[in-house]
Amino acid sequence: MSDERKMDYGQVEAMIDALHQASNKLHEVQQQITAMANKVQTDQILAGAAGDSLTHGLNSALSPAIQRLAEKLTERANFLAQEEQTWKAAIGGDVPSYQG
Repeated sequence: MSDERKMDYGQVEAMIDALHQASNKLHEVQQQITAMANKVQTDQILAGAAGDSLTHGLNSALSPAIQRLAEKLTERANFLAQEEQTWKAAIGGDVPSYQG
């Protein structure tokens, strides 16, 4: 059995880009959720306990969960980029580095 390992740099770079794009999109969604929560509260679209409950849920549960997911995607992208650089260094560094 061979212990040889290979890395397809093109696929790794595509995955890094996809993870960054997904993270950026999640940040946009989070901003929209925050804006929606503010609109519900300031325009009293849903008044009373229902409006307060919705706003609280958006701000204290949904928005932070989206933030954590976006951060995890960025963390994974950074990990892949670091691994790619490690592999390139191990083979002599003659492969161009990722510029993401």
